[in-house]
Amino acid sequence: MRIISGNSKGKKIIKPKDEATRPLKDLTKESIFNILQHSNKFNVEIKKSNVLDLFSGVGSFGLECISRGAKHVICVDNQLNAVKFINTQAKKWDMNIKTYKANAYSFLEKEINNPKYDIIFADPPYNLQLKGELTRPDRSKVSAVNDKWDQFENFKKYDDFTYQWLSECKRILKKDGAIWVIGSYHNIFRVG
Repeated sequence: MRIISGNSKGKKIIKPKDEATRPLKDLTKESIFNILQHSNKFNVEIKKSNVLDLFSGVGSFGLECISRGAKHVICVDNQLNAVKFINTQAKKWDMNIKTYKANAYSFLEKEINNPKYDIIFADPPYNLQLKGELTRPDRSKVSAVNDKWDQFENFKKYDDFTYQWLSECKRILKKDGAIWVIGSYHNIFRVG
């Protein structure tokens, strides 16, 4: 993993040893930024924007935004090691990122009822535990996610969790802002 563009272009993000994060791959991140930057569907400019990185993991998205000139970045994750990792990277590279160790919904609930974010990026739990083999339409195998942080008691709890944090995001996103959610077709099917 690395910073793709901006002031810190080329700096490597070394994934922490603990497996409590699912880092955003460079190719995925590069595609997201190309779409945000070049699509006429989004009226968002990374430079001088206010960014919220939810379920941050190693903070790859937030670090990339700061490198590209974002005005303000907040990273939120409920794993202490993830938050420490982001803080270490930001300090090492002299990046101004604010981090919070918090449950995403609890953090969002406390945000003032004032749309202030230009971009919200979220890489939430997938709730993708499999009891058998699952294949995609192209016949490739789907890998299960069996980490404890990615498990919910049932689909209703997962759906409620998803609707709660998405509703809160909508409340604090600027009218012309963009929200980018990483997920699987499983997630999209669950919440439409």
